[in-house]
Amino acid sequence: MLQHESRVAVVDNSGAKKVMVIQKLGGSNRKPVSQGGVAVVVVKDNDLSRKKTFNSTIHRALIIRSKLFLCRTRVFFVRFDETAAILVNKRNLPLGSRIRGPVLQELCEKFPFIGTLSQVII
Repeated sequence: MLQHESRVAVVDNSGAKKVMVIQKLGGSNRKPVSQGGVAVVVVKDNDLSRKKTFNSTIHRALIIRSKLFLCRTRVFFVRFDETAAILVNKRNLPLGSRIRGPVLQELCEKFPFIGTLSQVII
């Protein structure tokens, strides 16, 4: 669950490495952003060889992995080592063309483009 000023790793090839959450999207009754949520972020660290993102630019990010566990059944829980996000545009389409690391099957059903870009689906 991400709050204001949380730092997140970016796992796509858009050029950003680390981003910081500056606003949570979702109406007036905002809860902390969890897996499958969209937040407004600012780029804090980037890869200089990529030209899509620069430091201090504002983008939207879709959270695809979280340290907080997700309950699939009553006895099966899924938890990741790090919280990770990918950068998306206003229509929730990705800026990068590849996602590194595993992605949950529930997110692939909610956002179909994630399944085509990811290498491992859990």
